[in-house]
Amino acid sequence: EICACLVGSEMCIRDRIKSAQPDTSYDSLKDYLRIVFSYAGTASMDTEAQPIPLSDLQVGDVFLKGGNPGHVVMVVDLCENADGKKAFLLAQGYMPAQQFHVLKNPAHEDDPWYYEDEVTYPFHTPEYTFQKGSLKRLNYGITHTAPE
Repeated sequence: EICACLVGSEMCIRDRIKSAQPDTSYDSLKDYLRIVFSYAGTASMDTEAQPIPLSDLQVGDVFLKGGNPGHVVMVVDLCENADGKKAFLLAQGYMPAQQFHVLKNPAHEDDPWYYEDEVTYPFHTPEYTFQKGSLKRLNYGITHTAPE
């Protein structure tokens, strides 16, 4: 965690410890982020994420293909009609960090929404195909609450 590093705490990564004096400089932040980004990716996300059923879909959930290379697309918006049927928007970015953008739905030329009742596996997005079990939730102690 960056706050701990700013006060000089040690960072443990695979039994190696990096320790430093307190440093709140921009260079220190960049060094910290290089370490985090070198170990954080779809492979580590895949081990930390829990599969969920489509019926439990929430904003922030992901379709995840772990590995090196892997890929992830995130649910960035969700709506539900009076009958309880859901539609959702997906977005993606690339490494190194590039523009994060909403995906087109290849099944609907002029409509980017993905519809719950149309989802089958393998699940196709414009550039990646996800297998059954790839819909996952990362829970880092963050609770999802809908606005009132």
